[in-house]
Amino acid sequence: MFFCAYFFFVTFLLQMWGKYAFLLIFSKIYGTILHICIYGGADFMYLLMLLATFMASLYGYNLSARPDYDRDVARKKAAAIIFKFTLQHNAVRKILVDIGNGEFVSNDASEIPWNLPGDVFYADFSSSSVQDNEDIHLFIKQEGQDEHLIYLRSQNNKGDLNPDGRDYLMFGRQVYDGEEMATKIICLDKPLNETDSKYCESTKDEDGNVTASCCNSGGNDAKYIISYKRLDARWVNRITGDVGLDFVRALNQKLYYDNIGVIRWTKPEGSSDKAWVFRGKINFLPVYANDLDQWNEDHQNSLNYPVENRNRSEWILPDWIFTENFFTGKNGNLICDANRPCLFKIQNF
Repeated sequence: MFFCAYFFFVTFLLQMWGKYAFLLIFSKIYGTILHICIYGGADFMYLLMLLATFMASLYGYNLSARPDYDRDVARKKAAAIIFKFTLQHNAVRKILVDIGNGEFVSNDASEIPWNLPGDVFYADFSSSSVQDNEDIHLFIKQEGQDEHLIYLRSQNNKGDLNPDGRDYLMFGRQVYDGEEMATKIICLDKPLNETDSKYCESTKDEDGNVTASCCNSGGNDAKYIISYKRLDARWVNRITGDVGLDFVRALNQKLYYDNIGVIRWTKPEGSSDKAWVFRGKINFLPVYANDLDQWNEDHQNSLNYPVENRNRSEWILPDWIFTENFFTGKNGNLICDANRPCLFKIQNF
């Protein structure tokens, strides 16, 4: 209707200016348009809309793709990996809370009364016992015991109820197989930053059976949960061995309190010995504890340690805990090694 109104307005102006010759020449066209506007305006506008849509779609073929399209797709894929990795890590953390509260029984009816130093959580897609829960389960392996099955949702992939299953994982989410990701528990006798720290020792009876776990002792604050996932070759520079920029940029979207980044077995700057070097975003007391002590000494505890000093982008993992062969998964196979960097996350529990 806007077109018709515009047409009548132009016609009125032509008449006012005396352009009758123009109207006579185009009288046939004028009559046709007038007829359409009076009797078929709605249909005509619908046809105009279809024509405009068709022309716009044709014009779209001449538009060039955004110059960073490839990089944008890569960053979104990297962000999806980080998101899935974090969900699996958080699912294990929920399990640890239930174990610590004495409220956990694994799905093979085994009671797990406590967390132990070195506990490993991983999935095993090849296991015959997880046929209907292939990608929504974990196993926990404790020292001196068989692995125990944990369903991460109350219903399996067919919608049937899982015995004793709890919803540790969001509906519709999946986990990584133990060949590429695992979560490990570290319980130390001292904070991680102290060079003489080591695994705490649980109380055992004469037969070597654990009677009390040092991880569950009330005074032990040196308890950490760490998750690690092998990065596919597409994210690693084949020449330098560094993690690619696309993956690093995806990590830059995280907060420092997420304590997440990538680790690589390499020589830190200024060192002749190799160690696991973290690069990412981390705000974690063991990382800056020594600097914090020095700050308090210099300022006689009169000023708070600045937040910007707590936020770190690099950390050399303590080699007395994180040895070269530390990052194992299913069947004790290495997930991270000198040739395969990993996505890494750490926090207290």
